[in-house]
Amino acid sequence: MFGNIRRPFWAFDLFDFYIRRKVLGRKIPLLASFKLTYRCNLSCSACPFHRRATDDHSHITWDLAIEALDALKQRGTRIVAFEGGEPFLWQDGNHDLHELVLHARKHFLRVAVTTNGTFPLDVPGRCHLGQHRRAERDP
Repeated sequence: MFGNIRRPFWAFDLFDFYIRRKVLGRKIPLLASFKLTYRCNLSCSACPFHRRATDDHSHITWDLAIEALDALKQRGTRIVAFEGGEPFLWQDGNHDLHELVLHARKHFLRVAVTTNGTFPLDVPGRCHLGQHRRAERDP
């Protein structure tokens, strides 16, 4: 019903979700999350992800991430959360978390990032994730 979600219409979007899920009985996920990378800047003993950081498939590619987001959007998901390892360490070529969040914000009611909190969160007003990393890469 709603292609690109416009922020002022979030109440209508949630009402549409409620009708499709509760009244029409469709199995629509409200929230979905996926791991972008197993890489992490910490080595917490309770967490297994940093141990898998050197595996062949230790992070998702940009194309696969976009494909996953498109599939979630088609299923009717309203909220997406990016996780890791540490999501701020995710990068595929020239693509980073900042770009992925901006892409996701066009299609989902809310976008979240689960982080260990060790990177600066320079997020003035609207989401500007990753600009500190982008500034370090670009001369």
